[in-house]
Amino acid sequence: TGSFAGQCTWHSVETALRGCGSTDDCLGVYCSSKYSSKRLCFGRKSVTVRHSSVFEDQTWTKNFASAGWLQGGIHVGGKISMDVSLNATHTTITLSGPDDVWFGVGFDALTMSDQPYAIVIEGTGAVTE
Repeated sequence: TGSFAGQCTWHSVETALRGCGSTDDCLGVYCSSKYSSKRLCFGRKSVTVRHSSVFEDQTWTKNFASAGWLQGGIHVGGKISMDVSLNATHTTITLSGPDDVWFGVGFDALTMSDQPYAIVIEGTGAVTE
């Protein structure tokens, strides 16, 4: 929906994933607020995952360009990671973290006090929503 420093950009993850999914030259999307006062998603010609210490940064890569599959993830401080792959009909979420304490992720919120939908993994391996 725009450009920044000569790169195609979108203002939301959803728009970026649709735009990249429909463009053969786009191999992935990187979303960050590091380069602008607002969050931007950049189309990428690389499948290299960018690991970031900034929680809000996300990287998505196409797995199968012809099928429109995208995969992305967040990796926080080397301790917790969430990888998501999606196509038109299915979404797969893979969570990884320490095995001796609980951890969780919330969706569509900035803090847990926003009461988002959340997935919590207990130190025992039990999963709750």
